[in-house]
Amino acid sequence: MQEKLIPAILELESDEYADFYKEYISNIPGGTLQDILTADLTKWEALFKNLTDAEGLKAYAPGKWTVKEMILHCIDTERIFCTRALMIARGETKSISGYDHELYAAHSNANDRSIESLKTELLAQRHSTRTLFDTFSNSDLQKAGVANNNKLSVRAIAYIIPGHCMHHFKVLRERYGVSF
Repeated sequence: MQEKLIPAILELESDEYADFYKEYISNIPGGTLQDILTADLTKWEALFKNLTDAEGLKAYAPGKWTVKEMILHCIDTERIFCTRALMIARGETKSISGYDHELYAAHSNANDRSIESLKTELLAQRHSTRTLFDTFSNSDLQKAGVANNNKLSVRAIAYIIPGHCMHHFKVLRERYGVSF
């Protein structure tokens, strides 16, 4: 497929996404679509390289997610944002509902899974994400819709997906003490 160029973050219009996505978007330097959608993969590889199943069950405080739950949260969120991107690119005019990430984590069964299975799922999901975004024309990438009561463009979603993961890497380092 033809490589698409997405504007650098400074070229995104501020009305393409809600303010609370700024942190995620600012984690991604820009570049081609594939650069953006692989910006976090080196960090994922480093995390998975030494993370044991026992370490994956660690939470930094009572009632907080385990490392495994956080990983699966990133996978679930990526799937949801891909669905939003597809709906918007295909011209959906209805508002796309939000989701309760706490409820999803509570029902994820992440702690019953191996780190290896989470890694396999994450990499498969990212391959699917990259394949989906490769199907979008430049016009599709600029389309915007409403998700969770906020305007959101397809190209902003391309930044949000890896940017969200980068946010959670910071949490893993600072609150969980996971080094990678």
